[in-house]
Amino acid sequence: MGYGGFGLQKWIYKQKARKPFTRSRNGVAGNSEFSNNFNASFGAYEKDEALANISNRRRFDLLTLFAIIIALGGLGYYFSIRFSNYEALNKKSQLESKVAFENKSYEILINQGTAYYNEGDYSEASKELELAYAIKQTKQLKYKLLVCYQELCNAKNNEYCRKYKEFKVR
Repeated sequence: MGYGGFGLQKWIYKQKARKPFTRSRNGVAGNSEFSNNFNASFGAYEKDEALANISNRRRFDLLTLFAIIIALGGLGYYFSIRFSNYEALNKKSQLESKVAFENKSYEILINQGTAYYNEGDYSEASKELELAYAIKQTKQLKYKLLVCYQELCNAKNNEYCRKYKEFKVR
């Protein structure tokens, strides 16, 4: 019956492997059709031929490895060039967008500062024009700022007198 119905039977685990080219399991080939001098080749090639094929195979493997390394190096170089081009274009577009933003900001600040300047509100005009001057420095803008500082200095505001003197030196 076996061990609990699991098929572990003594005669199975006591069996020994059959010797190659024999018919019985006990290793004795009684009336065999094969001769005892049966000479089977243990590979597709003779020993010398097999060694030559191994060295050829090693050369082929090395050449394949070399080709793979060169291909990976070429791909790495190609993608590094593509990445550097992408990076340059990205920096250029970021710079263009920054310049466009600064130009738009500059125009808004100049328009607002000029409106305050024309109304005679020199303190507000100086704030707007200072911000515009930080973006782009022009002679016309410097003149308007000097006028604003001078008018505010005449109104007995010491802070603007100091700014007037510092700005006049620039």
